[in-house]
Amino acid sequence: MRYTSVRGIALAVALLASAAVLAGCAAKRPGAAQHSGVEEFEVEGWSYAAIYRHDDGALKACLVASKYENGINLMFVRHHEGYSIIFQKREWSLNRDDIYSVTLRIDDLWQKRFESRVLSGDDIEILLGVDPAALESIRWGSSLTLFAQAQTFMFELKREGTTLDRLERCYREHLPQTAAGYVNPFAAEQNPFKAKARAATGLQPSNLEEILNGATGLDFRAEPASEFTPEVELVYFLDDSLYGTFRQVPSPGNSVDGVLAATLAGMQANCSGRGVSGQDPGRDGGSLRVREGFVACEADDYFAGVLVIATDPKISVFVTTASMDDALLAEKTGKAIGRFFVP
Repeated sequence: MRYTSVRGIALAVALLASAAVLAGCAAKRPGAAQHSGVEEFEVEGWSYAAIYRHDDGALKACLVASKYENGINLMFVRHHEGYSIIFQKREWSLNRDDIYSVTLRIDDLWQKRFESRVLSGDDIEILLGVDPAALESIRWGSSLTLFAQAQTFMFELKREGTTLDRLERCYREHLPQTAAGYVNPFAAEQNPFKAKARAATGLQPSNLEEILNGATGLDFRAEPASEFTPEVELVYFLDDSLYGTFRQVPSPGNSVDGVLAATLAGMQANCSGRGVSGQDPGRDGGSLRVREGFVACEADDYFAGVLVIATDPKISVFVTTASMDDALLAEKTGKAIGRFFVP
C-alpha cells in the first residue's frame, strides 16, 4: 500500500542531487530564492519536484516520489534521457556505481530484465529511456514487481497515466527550448508559428516520398507494394531502421476512429506474446481528421506507430514499424507526418 511522504520527496531530492545521471541538480533556478533549487507540489498521492542545475539554473529533471509500507521510496524521474525508476530504502547498504541484474514486471502486460545501477548507497536506478511498452504498462497497470536476486518487492499502481502525464507536463513546462540535451529531430515542432492545416488533396500516393521527407527531415524511399499485398499501395523505408506501409480506404462506410481501432487490434492479435497498444487524442483541422496509436510487441521485438488521416473521399493509413530499439524514431515519424497536415 502506498502513502505520500514529504520526507520521501526530501530524500528523493537529496538522492537525485548527488546522482551521476542528474549531477548538479541541487541549485537555484534563475530568479528563484537563493535557498531553493527545487519546486515541490503534490498531486493524487504523489509528491512532485522540479530540480535545477547548479551552474546555469536549467531544469535537470522532474520526479514523482511516494513511500510504500515496505519502507521503499518509489520514484519516477523524467530527464533528458527519458524516464527512470528509482527504488530507495535507508536500510539498504550498497556500493555506489555497482550494477545489479533485476527484473521488472507490470501485471501480465510487460516484463523486462535490466542492469540497475546504485546511485548513492541505498538505492538503485533503472533507466527505462523512452520504451513505449514500459510506459504504457505503467500507465494501465495495477501492480509493479521488482525481482532482485534475494528478494521480491511489490508496489501497487493505480493506472498511473495521470501521474506520467503530470510528470511529462512538469518537464515540458520547466524546460527551456534552448536547454542542453533537449533535441527535437523534427524541425516543424520548433516552429513558433502555428501553420494552417494542409489541403486534403495534398495527400496522394504519387507524392508520398515528398511528404515523408518534408515532414520528418529524413531521407525516406517509397516504392510500390508487392502484388501479394494488394491492400497496401506503397511501402516506405529508412535504411534498415524503419519500414512502413501506406494504404487508403474509402471514407463512405468507414470512420477514422474505426479504421485506427481495427488496425491496432489486428496488429496486436498477431503478437506472439505480451503486447500493449494505445491511442493518442485526435486532432482535427478543416476537413482533415488525424488519429494516432501504437502497438508494442516485446515478444517479437516489434513496434508499430499507426497514423490515420481522414480526407474526402479516402482515409489514409500509415503504419511505421521498427524494432523496439528504434521505437521512438518510428513513433516520432508518424507524429511528424500527422503534424505535417494538422499542426
